[in-house]
Amino acid sequence: MIIMYYFLLVIRATNQKIILITLLIIFIVALFYAGGKGPILSLFLTILFMLILSIKFKERKLLLNRKYLAYFILIIAIGGALMLMPGLVVLKRSGIVVSESYSEDYYQYYQAERLRNAEVALKLFYEHPIIGVGIGGFSIFSEKIKREMGRFKYPHNIILEIASELGFIGLILFITMLVFAISKLFYLRKKYKCSKLCVLPDLLISLIIFSFLASLTSGDINNIALFAWIGTSYNIEKFLTFSSIQSQRAA
Repeated sequence: MIIMYYFLLVIRATNQKIILITLLIIFIVALFYAGGKGPILSLFLTILFMLILSIKFKERKLLLNRKYLAYFILIIAIGGALMLMPGLVVLKRSGIVVSESYSEDYYQYYQAERLRNAEVALKLFYEHPIIGVGIGGFSIFSEKIKREMGRFKYPHNIILEIASELGFIGLILFITMLVFAISKLFYLRKKYKCSKLCVLPDLLISLIIFSFLASLTSGDINNIALFAWIGTSYNIEKFLTFSSIQSQRAA
């Protein structure tokens, strides 16, 4: 993500771009080979969102960022090619959730961890709507609610986990923090749209969106990447202001 939305947009040297594009392809291959459904879908949706965000209307003409479009096509092309071999892992893992033709152990695990835990989280939120059951409470209470299924560590969905463990108050605070961070970046994106520095807000927007989308299908509330990018969005303005002043002085 960083390669696509920052380095490739800034670096102009051909040899450096070749190296970075090669690394990008290697990372995409590794992502598909690992077989994670959530990260792949999150990457696809994030690039699509940034592509739409780059659309501008000027003199009744539709303008599109060609670089974003090129990266979007590159991801689709590589992903489609990888589906012939390593990418089949993704399709097989996706099939486990909806098919009973797999072994009972795998089917039971995926049904429990990816589907039934949502029921547990919603039940906890319904029973403790204001402040939830406390951090880590999902794991404890899930065993009591679904004894035949064992204990679930977390819901694999940050919204469900916050709702069940921190209640309505925690959910509102999290959403407010997320919305303010993205709003701040959109403000900076507009403020520095005529500068090379506009790449940084775009970069952080894409990283927050990707991390958030990924957190809806895997991981728990201890999402270091998501909260790191949110925190960075609140501090990036000072860096952009300082860099802008330095550029004006140099000019």
